[in-house]
Amino acid sequence: MIFLLYEKISTGELDSSFSTVDIKNALIEISNINHIEIPQTERIIKSLLNYFLRHHPDQPGEYHLTDFAESLVEMLNRKLNNPYKSLKLKESFEKYFSIRHNEISSADDMETKFGKEFIEGHKNIIRHHLDALDEEMQEAYLKLRDILHAEETDATKMVSNFALTFKKFGERAEDINHAIAQKDRFLRDLRRITDNFYNDYTSFPIPLTEQGRSESEKLAKDWRRCAEIYQEIEFFFTTIDKKIANINRQIYYASGKLTELQENFSARAKMKLAVKLLLKLSLDYARGSRDEVIFDKRFPIRGHVHEPQRFFTPGRHEFLPERESNVIEQDDDAEYAEEVARELDIELDRDEKIQHWIEFGKELITQESITMSSFMDQIMKSENDLIIAYKVASEIMEYANENGFDITIEQNLVKLSNEEIYLWKTNLKQIKTTDF
Repeated sequence: MIFLLYEKISTGELDSSFSTVDIKNALIEISNINHIEIPQTERIIKSLLNYFLRHHPDQPGEYHLTDFAESLVEMLNRKLNNPYKSLKLKESFEKYFSIRHNEISSADDMETKFGKEFIEGHKNIIRHHLDALDEEMQEAYLKLRDILHAEETDATKMVSNFALTFKKFGERAEDINHAIAQKDRFLRDLRRITDNFYNDYTSFPIPLTEQGRSESEKLAKDWRRCAEIYQEIEFFFTTIDKKIANINRQIYYASGKLTELQENFSARAKMKLAVKLLLKLSLDYARGSRDEVIFDKRFPIRGHVHEPQRFFTPGRHEFLPERESNVIEQDDDAEYAEEVARELDIELDRDEKIQHWIEFGKELITQESITMSSFMDQIMKSENDLIIAYKVASEIMEYANENGFDITIEQNLVKLSNEEIYLWKTNLKQIKTTDF
C-alpha cells in the first residue's frame, strides 16, 4: 500500500496529503490485483502510523508519508530498477576518478576534487554500480543453472539461451578489467601528486625568518592534507576490490557452468547412440506375431554375475569345563614379610634418631661452639651407627652455612673413635654481634 500511495503521489494522482478514503481505495485496488479480501482500513492505518504514516498537522483526518517511508520506497526502486545496469563500470571510473594534466597544482585543488565531502557522492555511485553488477551476475548465474536443468529442451535452443546469458559474463568481465586498470592508473597518479607535495616540503631550505617558517608550515600542512585524502581513497578502493573479487568469483563459477553444458551434451549424445543401437538390435532380431513380439535367441542379453546366497547353520554350543589358570599361585612368605617389616622399623627408628640429633645440634651450636669430630664421636657412642652420625653432621654443616655461623676448618686430621675415618678439624660457633 505504501508503494502504491508513493506512486500515485509521484504521478500527481494524489496530493502529498491524502485521506482515509484514498487509503481505502488503494487497499481495494491491491485486493483486486492479488484476488484477496479487502483488509480493514482502520487496522492498517493503526499499524502504519508513526513509522510510515503521520497525521497532517493542519488538516484533521488526512495523512502524509514519513521520510522513512519515502526513503524505503526509493531504496527498493533503486534495487529493482537500478539505472547503472545499462552503464559500463569503466565509464564511471573514468568520469569520477581520473586526473587531467596539470589539473591539481595545490592542496586546495586536491581537496576540491577528491576531498571527503566532495567525493562522497561519487563513491556512492560506484557502490550502486557494483551492487547492480553483483545482482545482474547473480540473476545470470541462476538463469544459467535453470537452462542446464531444464527438461525436454531442444539442444539448439539450450545453446542459444546459454550463449545469450553467458555473453553477459564476458562483457562484464571485460568491463571490470578495464575498470581495474583505470583504478590502478588513478591511484598511481594520485600517489605521484602526493609525493610531489612531500618533495616540495622536504626540499624546502631550513627557514631562518618568520616568513620562511610560515611557508614551511604551509608546505607541511598541504602534504598532510593530500596524504590523508590519498589514504581515504585508497581505503575506499580496498573495499571496492573486495566487491569486484566477489563479482569475478561469480564469473568464474559461470565458466564452470560452460563445462557442465559440454558434459550435458556429451551425456545426451551417448544416450542417443545407445538408444539407436538398442533399436537396431531389436529390429534385427525380432519377429512379430499377432499377440506379441518374439526375439530371436541370438538377441544379445546382458548377463549379470550372480552367486546364490548360502545360509550356514550355526553350530551347537558346547558348555566345556573351565580351563585351569596357568598363573602359579605362591604361598605367603612369612619370613620375607618379617624381614621387610624389620628393615622398615630400622629405617623409621634411624630417621627419628637423626631428627633428634639435628635438633640437639642446632641448640648446641647456638649456645656454644662445637667441634664436628667430637660431636660425631658423641653420636657414635650413643647410637653406634655411622650413617646417623654422617647425616646429622651434613645437616648441621648446611644449617651453619645458611645461617651465617663461623665455620673454621684446620688442616689437621682427626680420627673418629672406633672407626677408621679421618676428618679435618672443624669448629662451628655463632658470630657475636656488638650493640652500639
